[in-house]
Amino acid sequence: GEEGIDLNGALIRRANEEDELEYKEDNKSDGGNGDEEDDDDEAPDAKGNDGEELINVEFEFFDPKPTDYYSVRTFLRNWIIIHPSSKKQLTTTPRKQSKMVNDDGDDKNERRTTSSNNSGGEKQSLVSYFDDYDAKWNMASGELADIISKQATVGTMIKAEGSGSSDSENAPLAFITAVNINTHRKASCIQMLGDFLLFKAPNSHKKTFRKIWNQALSGNKQVGLLITERLINLPPTLVPILHAELQKDISWAQKNEDTASLKKSFKFDSFIYVTKAFYPPRNHGDDSDDENHQQQQHKQGMLGEGKKGRGFVWFQFEDEVVSRHATLQFSFKVPAPQTKSLASESSPGGLGSLEREQIVMLIPASKIAKIQQEMSLMLLKDNGL
Repeated sequence: GEEGIDLNGALIRRANEEDELEYKEDNKSDGGNGDEEDDDDEAPDAKGNDGEELINVEFEFFDPKPTDYYSVRTFLRNWIIIHPSSKKQLTTTPRKQSKMVNDDGDDKNERRTTSSNNSGGEKQSLVSYFDDYDAKWNMASGELADIISKQATVGTMIKAEGSGSSDSENAPLAFITAVNINTHRKASCIQMLGDFLLFKAPNSHKKTFRKIWNQALSGNKQVGLLITERLINLPPTLVPILHAELQKDISWAQKNEDTASLKKSFKFDSFIYVTKAFYPPRNHGDDSDDENHQQQQHKQGMLGEGKKGRGFVWFQFEDEVVSRHATLQFSFKVPAPQTKSLASESSPGGLGSLEREQIVMLIPASKIAKIQQEMSLMLLKDNGL
């Protein structure tokens, strides 16, 4: 029923209205009746209603390039926090090995993940494997940032128009990308992410998620890792446009990539989307009940409790729309020290007292266009357009 409405055009106009801020002179000296058409050479300070200086900002969209690496890596630190679960689990449960799969996505044979100098072939325990996982992920995330910044055909960066010539001055303010899991299956970042998400998936979803991940690794299904991050003060009206640009990139790559295998790799069946939400603290301080909490969420419907019970805050507004179209969802708690640090740094509006939970969703590729349209409509309604 939305045919004929230029949603992206309306949002671009709205973004320009929000960020092309008008400069006004202080006319107090002449009683406020001064000539409003003064010489433009006089550069008056732009002031908002609260007296703060206003800055004129316009935005442009770019393909990723290698010089975006450091900015993307910084964004990835906030994308997901890799950490062990409860100490009780770590000290009593041996780590399950990742598995190779056949074309149907079923387990075929175990892939050894122990170090090459382990002549006894003993499985690593969760204690040794996850103990320094956050440090290992810090290195592996650099590999993921490298993949994202070098994938020019699919991915978009938002930058401020007229940014400086240096890389630091021309840093992205937001980005979106889709990374094929099968294409990069040998990358340590993909292997570590898969191990961690499989470990954190609740028992109610573990078998299903394992099958999805195995199908992604084998290439039996084309599954993309959908990643988008941005500065907290980026105008929200740019977000649906960012998602629309990703759709255009994927469509272009499906027809114009250099090889048939690359074209196929961008014909996504679904996307794995990792995001975050904030909740009021639970009454217990031990995260050993994490599994019980996840099982309770599953019974009530993922995040459904939030609207009636504990209450939650999406870190990114569009995730409310995305979650409505997810065919699989689960969450896990992030330890308090990381949550407090993150919230206090990036969310001065009061998220510091809340717990952070990572949300993992599976999104059918067939729903992406509808999700983008619903984001646009949500913002247009919120802005009275």
